[in-house]
Amino acid sequence: MYSYGHYKLKVIILVVVAAAEAAALVLEVIVKVEVVVVVVVVVVVVVVVVVVVVVVVVAAMLIVVYTSIHPLTIPFHQRTNFTRT
Repeated sequence: MYSYGHYKLKVIILVVVAAAEAAALVLEVIVKVEVVVVVVVVVVVVVVVVVVVVVVVVAAMLIVVYTSIHPLTIPFHQRTNFTRT
């Protein structure tokens, strides 16, 4: 009789082999597709990544600017909207 670990190893090997076959099939399909389509897809992915990075950077800058001018961060003697009692 085989142990649980043996069956677990067999399952892992089968999953790895199946993943490799699936990757080979995908690569085969990509090779059959025209190169132009692949280039267009790569360009679209790169543009989307750049746009996301720019949006994140701008959002981070806006957050920094907003928190730096927040009234609580302004020294008390520079605040104009306070009343003395």
